[in-house]
Amino acid sequence: MQRRILLTLLLLAVVLVAWGAGFASFPLGVEGEWTWERVALTESWGFALAPLWIVGAVYVGFIWGGHRSLGRCGAIATAFWMAGLVVAGFAWLWVAQEAAPENFQLSKAPWVLYYRGSSGYFSEARDEAQDLPRYLRNYEAKMAQGDVLHIGTHPPGLVVVLRGLLAVCERSPQLVDWLAATEPASARLAFDELQQHSPLPKSHRATLWLAALLVQLAAALTVVPLFGLLRMTYPRPASWQAAAFWPTVPAVSLFLPKSDCLFPCMAMTILWFWVTGISNRSLWRCLAAGIWFWLGLSLSLAFLPVAFVCGVVAVWLAKFPSVEPMSDRQADGGESERSLAGSSRAWSVVFRRLCAPVLWVVIGFVGPTVIVWTCCDINLFQVWRWNFHNHAGFYQQFSRTYWKWLLVNPVELSVAVGLPLAVLTGWSVLTTVRRLPRAQAAPAAAWLLTMGILWLSGKNMGEAARLWVFLMPFPVWISGSVLYDWDMSNPEHCVLTGGRVGDRRPGLSNLVWVALAAQLLGTSLLVTRVVGFHVPGLPSAG
Repeated sequence: MQRRILLTLLLLAVVLVAWGAGFASFPLGVEGEWTWERVALTESWGFALAPLWIVGAVYVGFIWGGHRSLGRCGAIATAFWMAGLVVAGFAWLWVAQEAAPENFQLSKAPWVLYYRGSSGYFSEARDEAQDLPRYLRNYEAKMAQGDVLHIGTHPPGLVVVLRGLLAVCERSPQLVDWLAATEPASARLAFDELQQHSPLPKSHRATLWLAALLVQLAAALTVVPLFGLLRMTYPRPASWQAAAFWPTVPAVSLFLPKSDCLFPCMAMTILWFWVTGISNRSLWRCLAAGIWFWLGLSLSLAFLPVAFVCGVVAVWLAKFPSVEPMSDRQADGGESERSLAGSSRAWSVVFRRLCAPVLWVVIGFVGPTVIVWTCCDINLFQVWRWNFHNHAGFYQQFSRTYWKWLLVNPVELSVAVGLPLAVLTGWSVLTTVRRLPRAQAAPAAAWLLTMGILWLSGKNMGEAARLWVFLMPFPVWISGSVLYDWDMSNPEHCVLTGGRVGDRRPGLSNLVWVALAAQLLGTSLLVTRVVGFHVPGLPSAG
């Protein structure tokens, strides 16, 4: 019965996507405030989808082969399969973007990264940050000017990265030539057209293309820390199946090469260091989590919710550990997990378990902040305060209707994640997570609480599909509870479950292949019909 219901929901999700992409005319967003544009249907639409579906079929075949092998292979073979998944994900993202109509293929990279209207970090790095130490010294004063768009609401990290890429390309002609050779025809034509209207030295052209490639690579690499997190709760085959959904999330293909698609990899890396740190009592991992969080917050305030997620996960795992360490059992008089959760001393035990990990995270975060403050004379705490203030000022200049976005954002999030994956996530939360060991439910609790606060706060009224992409790996992690199919005679050890797997549901996880095919199909329809940028690939866009 469960199998039939889930299959019906997956097929219904594909039908809804096909109808919305091909026939519906309702606005994607709130008309008059913010909407995503549709690309007009053309006679060649079906021909554009054909190669994408072929690549999608190859992708499913690769995932199937990995699933059959990972149940019995060792660590080295698993690493090779993961490297293959990164390459396969990168290839899918490449083909998915190239399937879009003209001016919205990989040709979007030059326009999106070059013009200030769509991002502005390259122009800022080229024009304003040539003297980088001086630029950083004056950055706090620059934020105090009150710019409510890209530069004013972001720390200087993205500008610093692009300044570094510019320096690398200016000093390496061989790299510039290699990058030029990797440009597809669509990107080459866009660069040539851009060069007719704006001076674009070869090194600057190479910098733009290198930035686009690196963001796409980071998007594909997200499967690595995501697989590591999945392995905390599920065996390798199920973790592999779930991680394979990440490259198929429509928002990733739609919003490349924006920096937003870089953030999921960093967010999952932070969380992986943090979860493994508190689970294994590894202080160096906690220190690494703090350093990575500092790097992320140097790029965007989007990492503040990541810190909140880490906090929820930490408290959850400290209060509901899967296997209580011997030292804690002795300290608490041998109390079980159930009695610990209900005892009056529970929160003191949580505090004791988290005290050292939190201290090392703080050291990893505050240390680089103080070093940068001392060496570069930039107070990042003040910069973040101004960024937050400027972000709030955006809605004073661009009015939004709270209740309308309260209704639209969950729908937009579901479409951006992919309706089939949204179905799996909802199914996991409603029918599966509540039956799992409490430690295994940590990602669902953290994600639902964080998304609920973001949703009700009204911090993102418009562009939620892009601005929330850093939290979209969580539906993949949560969906793992539907996808696992344990061999009970040979269970794998999972850190957060201690090898306890709950009831096996024979056959239900086989629907993963239907779900993955449905996700690929839905993504292919969206990327060929929806525009992720208000930059149509024309010189007037600047």
